[in-house]
Order: sequence, then structure tokens, then C-alpha cells
Amino acid sequence: MTRCYRYDLDLDETLRRHRTKPLAAEVTEDSVRSWYRAADPVHGLDESNPGAEDCTLYGPQWPGNVGGPPGPQTLWVPLRSSENASRIWTVSEQLTGVAFE
Repeated sequence: MTRCYRYDLDLDETLRRHRTKPLAAEVTEDSVRSWYRAADPVHGLDESNPGAEDCTLYGPQWPGNVGGPPGPQTLWVPLRSSENASRIWTVSEQLTGVAFE
């Protein structure tokens, strides 16, 4: 089963995030404003918004956390250490080729 999620971001937050991207040098804020839609789900994907809270880990809720609807998760014990979390973050960036900021 595949689940699709989307963010509910207002225009100000969308523009704030846009300013942090390299593409901001090529795509103007006026262009982003012209494309922005407050709620624009992709029909047929049955998108969800888990109502995510800042600093909360979300994942599947069924036993073993291997499936089910998204919900808050307890942070994996090794990640409760800032040192381990930083190390795993770095490895994630290296493996995906994406620098998270």
C-alpha cells in the first residue's frame, strides 16, 4: 500500500521555504505567488495530512511499526543522543545525495 502526504502551508511559509532553495535565484516570489494554492490536493491520491507537530517523529501505527496510518512515534533510543542523531543525519545526507538544511 502506498500513502501520499502533503503539507498545509500558508503562502508566507511557502515563500520562506522557497527563499532557502537554490532555485529561488531562478524562480521569483511573484511566480511562486501565482502558482500558490492554499489547498490543492492531487485528486485520486487520497492525500493525508497527519496534523504534524514540530519536533515529533511520525510513522506507521500498526504493531511493529511496519504499516498502518501515520501517528506519533517514540524516538528510537539511539537517536535520543545528539551525537548519534547528528551522525545518522550526516549518513542520510550522504546516502541520498540531498543536503537537509
